[in-house]
Amino acid sequence: MNYVTLQYEIKMATKYVKTPYSFPSINRYKNDNVSDGSVWIGRVKIDGSNAGVVYNKTDDTLLCQSRNNFIDEINDNLEFHKWFLMNKEKLREFIVGLEYDGDVIVLYGEWCGHRINKTGLANLPCRMFVAFKVGVYNGKNRILYDLKIK
Repeated sequence: MNYVTLQYEIKMATKYVKTPYSFPSINRYKNDNVSDGSVWIGRVKIDGSNAGVVYNKTDDTLLCQSRNNFIDEINDNLEFHKWFLMNKEKLREFIVGLEYDGDVIVLYGEWCGHRINKTGLANLPCRMFVAFKVGVYNGKNRILYDLKIK
């Protein structure tokens, strides 16, 4: 995986689906009585396994995690740790390049693709990490940002 591919995978998570309708309730959706021209913005749900990459600025360490646990070669999450090791330096470069000001930066995403879930993405010939949020930690304070690529 190269840097461009990593950027493309992350951009996949920030695409918006637009429709000229706004549905504040399911009944309004069923009746389709929308004529005000408002725009509904949604995000594509990527069905996979929760994953993240944690960068600690103070000691320059990079770790990977599933939803609630750090993962390693013994406690891997569908080979996410294996992929993480192969792309560790590119991930570090990418996270540092985001230029967020915090002690710890977490790139939150979804590990998806071949044989990870039973959706359409499971039929892909490869697996990919699709990032969608950045968590910036300063001491006990956390701020979440939507991931945007310049």
